[in-house]
Amino acid sequence: MTIYRALGGVNRTVKQQYRGVGGVNREVKEQYRGVGGVNRKVFSADTFLYNQGDSQTALTGGWEKEYYRTNSGAGTLSLDASYMTVVCNAISSNGQIVVIGTLNKIDVTRYRSMAVTFDVVTQSGGVGTDYFFAIVNSKLTAGTTIPIATPVASGVLPTNTVTRTDAEIAVDISSISGSYYVVLESYSSTSAQSTIRIKSIKLNI
Repeated sequence: MTIYRALGGVNRTVKQQYRGVGGVNREVKEQYRGVGGVNRKVFSADTFLYNQGDSQTALTGGWEKEYYRTNSGAGTLSLDASYMTVVCNAISSNGQIVVIGTLNKIDVTRYRSMAVTFDVVTQSGGVGTDYFFAIVNSKLTAGTTIPIATPVASGVLPTNTVTRTDAEIAVDISSISGSYYVVLESYSSTSAQSTIRIKSIKLNI
């Protein structure tokens, strides 16, 4: 909406408005909200890190399979026009882990939460599967899983034995500042199989 203010008897367009914040005038579009005693900048829109085929490469650097356990062929990551698909198939008596993550660190300072939404389209055998979603300081390497990697923040959807639609893992990051890798881990227990199709990964204001 265009706002006009009388200046010298003439209505002129006010292109930039300012509000006093901490003794400093800032443009209104840069608003601040108190969170845990700290003022955090509030932006007008959530930020997608992945959204139905768009890997948001300019921000994330892309998504990659960072780590698998047991057998490289048992864990795959593929991207198409609609989904980011993670397949995790355990081999004989060994459970399987697949971890995917952003190539770039993401600044989460301004956000309150993050969430991943996905469909679990195949699960069979074994006793179930777990999915972990987290932000971490360093990329995960062989032998390290999200639960033992001391994540900065994490959430889990545990022990899944049924097909799910629009499953979500949400993580509170309102008290966290700085830049981190965003990672997702799929774990299949002995003789289990899991295929998940990720629809979106989003940072929420």
